[in-house]
Amino acid sequence: MPQLNKGGKFVFGLSVIHPDLTIHIPPQTLLEYNATRDGKVIIFTGSKITGGFCVTTYSLLSIKLPHSTLAVLDLQSGMELLSIRSSNIAFTMGAKGPLLQKAHNFQGSIEKY
Repeated sequence: MPQLNKGGKFVFGLSVIHPDLTIHIPPQTLLEYNATRDGKVIIFTGSKITGGFCVTTYSLLSIKLPHSTLAVLDLQSGMELLSIRSSNIAFTMGAKGPLLQKAHNFQGSIEKY
């Protein structure tokens, strides 16, 4: 799991919003957050800087976003979202900002899902 800068947040990988609006979450993210324990997923907006959304629990290996959610979160099919370790209760799927830029400039390997 790459750490994009010394003392910075760790990231799990980049997830693409596919044309059918599904998102494949990196397996290590699901494991670390025990995200498969519940039958529901709770999504809430990310920070103004990072954008995207946070995920708290999830029982499947991908998320299908309703069109209305994409509009509210200013997301679209084909965008990359950076899976970021956020807190002990949620991870963030970042859509913009300095962390995503650092991920694109990172010299190491960040898996894409």
